[in-house]
Amino acid sequence: SELSMKTFVEENFGPFTRNIVNLPEYALKTMDTVNSGKIKVTLKDFNKDLKKLYRLGHQFIYTIFIITFLAFSLVLFLNKKENLMRYCLYIASGFGFFLVLSIFKNRKF
Repeated sequence: SELSMKTFVEENFGPFTRNIVNLPEYALKTMDTVNSGKIKVTLKDFNKDLKKLYRLGHQFIYTIFIITFLAFSLVLFLNKKENLMRYCLYIASGFGFFLVLSIFKNRKF
C-alpha cells in the first residue's frame, strides 16, 4: 500500500515538480528571446475587425440619434408644436438615410 502510494506520487507529481523547478530558467530564456527582438506578434485580421467595430459604432450612433429625434418629435406633437416636430422628423429621416446607407455599404454578399 505504501509502495503503491509512493509510485502514484512519483508518477503524477514528479513531472509537475520538475517543471516547477525549471520554470525560472524557462522564464529567463523567454525574456531573453523577447528582449532580443526574435519574437514577432501579429494579430490576424485585426484591422478588418477594427473597421467592423468602427462601422457598427457609427450605426449605433445613427440609431440613437434617430430614436432621440423621434422622441423629440413625439413630445413636440403632443405639445402642438407641429413646425418644430417636422424639423425633428427631417433630422431623424436624415440619420435614417445615413443608417441605411451604412448598412448597404458594409454588407457582405
